[in-house]
Amino acid sequence: MTSKTDEEEIVKNSKNVLGEKGASEGLTDLISKINELHKTGGMETLFELISLLHAMRSAASDKLVERTLQAAGRTTDVLTDEKTLSLVEDVRDSIRFASMSEGGNPLGFLSSLKLLAKPEARQTISFMIRFACELEKRTNARR
Repeated sequence: MTSKTDEEEIVKNSKNVLGEKGASEGLTDLISKINELHKTGGMETLFELISLLHAMRSAASDKLVERTLQAAGRTTDVLTDEKTLSLVEDVRDSIRFASMSEGGNPLGFLSSLKLLAKPEARQTISFMIRFACELEKRTNARR
């Protein structure tokens, strides 16, 4: 139970806070948002979400959190590994160079036919076509 002086102090502090610039408008806006949530049923959804988050937090045992952090650490180790970063950089630079370069030794018609006679060349071309199609499919799906 609060005493009369405590209640007076609460009223005084409330008046001071509401007297600040923009505080009254903010409180009015908050009340209208609460009314809107109540009318649309969003209030119930909000409290269900809060209950779900609380249950998830309670269910997260120390062992689960530890395993999650270990997995995140392993992922970070792989992604920040010097060899992985070098590989990604080499691939990026090679793709950029190949797409921008206009010069080089052009491959003539007869040279192309001679090259296509090799099974390794056909396998490489087939792989590159499959790779390009798959990459295009995944890129389009992400858009």
